[in-house]
Amino acid sequence: MDALQHSILSFLGRHDLTPGHLIPCLSFLRARYPGQEIRPIRVQGFCSITYSLGDQYIIQIRPRVYPLDLETLAVARDVYGNHAPSVRLVKRFGNSGLEIYEMSRVQGISLLDHRLGCADSSGLKGLVDGFAEVQILGYKSCKTEGFHKGLVGKSLEYRLKLLERDLPVRFRPVTRYVVDRLDDIVTLPWVFTHGDLVPGNIMVNRTGDRILGLVDWTESEWLPCGMGFYGLDIILGEGEGSAGLKKRFWERLEVGIHVEGGWRGFKRRVELARILGILLWFGIAWDEGRRDRVVEEGRDFEEVERLDAFLGNIDVYAETESKSSEDILVTGGRINSKL
Repeated sequence: MDALQHSILSFLGRHDLTPGHLIPCLSFLRARYPGQEIRPIRVQGFCSITYSLGDQYIIQIRPRVYPLDLETLAVARDVYGNHAPSVRLVKRFGNSGLEIYEMSRVQGISLLDHRLGCADSSGLKGLVDGFAEVQILGYKSCKTEGFHKGLVGKSLEYRLKLLERDLPVRFRPVTRYVVDRLDDIVTLPWVFTHGDLVPGNIMVNRTGDRILGLVDWTESEWLPCGMGFYGLDIILGEGEGSAGLKKRFWERLEVGIHVEGGWRGFKRRVELARILGILLWFGIAWDEGRRDRVVEEGRDFEEVERLDAFLGNIDVYAETESKSSEDILVTGGRINSKL
């Protein structure tokens, strides 16, 4: 049994289904899209089985317990245009509880697939520029009021305090630093933010130097500007030259985002939001979508490794009465005192 077959059978087993339950789904797809090649994609997710349908569409078969929020996905399309797919529900099966969704295809290949086939990192400048363009596009639709807060957005303080209490000891100083400045973050403009910026969800061109769009907006919601910037760390890692590329990213943002009141103070707050994003996305375990448990040393190896990589070089200087919050700057992943 190959990895693809194993992932599909694992999905079915998790939901008390058998391969027989897929037969009506595939028959429906063949009748609805005659002559189109229907094939499962190589990497499957936890909550669905995904198929490629010709050159224009992607099909997801999902159990009723993991529906797609079509209103949320429509917001992603409205804000980001062709950088996000359009999605619609095309069929429900009452007996199995399976649902079929049709999505427009975001062109290109995933950054994950590109990196598996090519170790060349020469396209990073283009990816950084493209990621900045996506963030600028999102900021154009930012809101300060009149929006619905999602699961993460309405529980920022609660989640931060969990992290401060339960994260491995070495991460607690930076967590406490962010807790103390949460008001600086939540008073930023809120941006519709992708909730799972992993390489498999970032679509790039064949040469890997241009971002064409993002897929899997299921976990997206309105969040303070900067919380989705953890995606930059995902793209760059901590390799040689990452500091210069991060500087390039911020320079692109400064040109593309108009800020009243000065860029420097805005950037300081957005950098804090970036650290908050790293803490929440890698400090809270996914656990089949529950997202209510702090990651643990020895259990959540990948998440703790990411926290070490992205936060391990942060030094916290305790503020004194003589230092205002403006005296503490976050620069290139490090919290430094300018005094």
